[in-house]
Amino acid sequence: GFMDFVTLPESQVALPNATVRFKSTFKGTPPFTVKWFKEDTELMTGPSCFTGVDETSCFLELYSVAVTQTGVYSCQVSNDAGSVRCSADLTVKEPPEFVLKLPATKFVKRGESLRLECKVSGSAPLKMTWYKHDTKVSEEGNCRTSFVDSVAVLELLSSSFDDDGVYTCEAQNDAGSVSCSTTLTVKDPPSFVKVPQPIEGLKGKDVSLYCEMSGSAPFQVTWFKDRKPLMESRKYKVVSEGSSATLHVIGIEAADAGEYECKVSNSVGSDSCNTSVKLREPPSFVKKLSNMTVILGEEVTLMATVKGSEPITVSWVQDKDHILRDSDNRKITFENNQVTLKVFKADATTAGKYTCQLRNDAGTVECFANLTVIEPAKIVDKPDALSVTAGDIAALEVKVCGTPELVPKWFKDGVELASGRKYKISFSRMISSLNVVNAEKLDSGEYTFEVMNQVGKDLSKINLTVLGQSDRKQEPAAFSKKLKDVSVEKGRPLTLECSYTGTPKITVSWFKDGQQIFASYKYNITTTESSCILECLSTDDKEAAGTYCCQVSNDAGKDTSEAVVSILGESFC
Repeated sequence: GFMDFVTLPESQVALPNATVRFKSTFKGTPPFTVKWFKEDTELMTGPSCFTGVDETSCFLELYSVAVTQTGVYSCQVSNDAGSVRCSADLTVKEPPEFVLKLPATKFVKRGESLRLECKVSGSAPLKMTWYKHDTKVSEEGNCRTSFVDSVAVLELLSSSFDDDGVYTCEAQNDAGSVSCSTTLTVKDPPSFVKVPQPIEGLKGKDVSLYCEMSGSAPFQVTWFKDRKPLMESRKYKVVSEGSSATLHVIGIEAADAGEYECKVSNSVGSDSCNTSVKLREPPSFVKKLSNMTVILGEEVTLMATVKGSEPITVSWVQDKDHILRDSDNRKITFENNQVTLKVFKADATTAGKYTCQLRNDAGTVECFANLTVIEPAKIVDKPDALSVTAGDIAALEVKVCGTPELVPKWFKDGVELASGRKYKISFSRMISSLNVVNAEKLDSGEYTFEVMNQVGKDLSKINLTVLGQSDRKQEPAAFSKKLKDVSVEKGRPLTLECSYTGTPKITVSWFKDGQQIFASYKYNITTTESSCILECLSTDDKEAAGTYCCQVSNDAGKDTSEAVVSILGESFC
């Protein structure tokens, strides 16, 4: 009844899905019973395995093995004498496989660290190798690799453009090898280097918002208005070229005013910038010019507060057609939304109607104000003193200027004078007159004249002297019309005339060539209180030619006048 194994089954290593066959031979006395076990579980013929036996051998076939079928397989052969058992190992080795592959493409911001990782399954020991462009990645400086818990990692501590390329991770074991790759692109994120300026557009015109960015192209550019994305349309034209982007807004109107944003992105970052669009505003007056009154000689400023889109042109006009500019006496300014026209010293030409006009490309507006110059009451002409003879009228006259209403007043010894029998007071054509009727000694003294208006007053003093008849002042004799040189034809009458003034009695004397002459057969002399005529009776005589002189004199003084007389015609023989 003896039995034993002649050949034992061999331990095997298989790949998944392979067919595995264990076989053994034995000797002894039949009949035999053969059983196959995996660990302690008996295996029966079925879809995944087949057991067979012929006279002295038996086999086990396992179909399409899986890793889970790794283990100890044993064969038990029995006969009447007893049973024997032998065993062999099956190892199903799994080739490596990526459970999580590298992404097909990977982008990283320049300067940042990068981590590439993939997860692998497969029977140990697994060998992981990284390549860049088919060259093994060396673990130095910037590069670190690791393989822990089925995860393979490649780290770049700081990426640069040199790191661009195709990276491959290869996993290898006894059962095979597998690899996966990624294309790495190192990029700079976009950043605006030129942003659109806030824009003021003219209604109906187009405006363009332009920006430039740095970074690695290509960029995705999106424009927003009031946070809503804008689509290309009849209203919006979007142009993006390389590193610049422009939004054209066509025919702007009120609805197009607002906040605009440009957002730019690439695979490693994004940036955005904002700007505003406003409609250009026509000029307007926030505070208009006010009518002004200024005292002659003083400073005056016309001022208004304005708003509107710059540049605004300011024009000042006086009385419809006189365009005003800066001058020695005038300064025009426009700053901090204030327009001013300053006159340093108001004069008569300062008064009038002033118009301020504001103009820009969106419109024009004007406002006006009247400027009144008031002149303080002032005395412009007056006598310091006056002498009259008792019984005469003393006429005191003063010329004034100033803005009406002018109020003139006369005083003597502090008492205001009124028109009546003694005083006649009048005011006409800027002249105030005080007539003292029938002057007498008592009327002598200091008279005060005062004139005033709203803004000023002026006064002056006049001394009046009333002389008695005997105190009358002597007026010296003096020519009021002097002799004139004369030429007369021989034989014609010759007349010399002169007039004079002075206190009587006035004495008149005539001279020819230094010799006094008197009325005679040669001369007729006619004298009145104020004039004298000399008639030369014979001009046939050459002696009639020569220098004639008239002298007038009184107690107060004397005066002389000369004339040269020439006789024309034949020479005297």
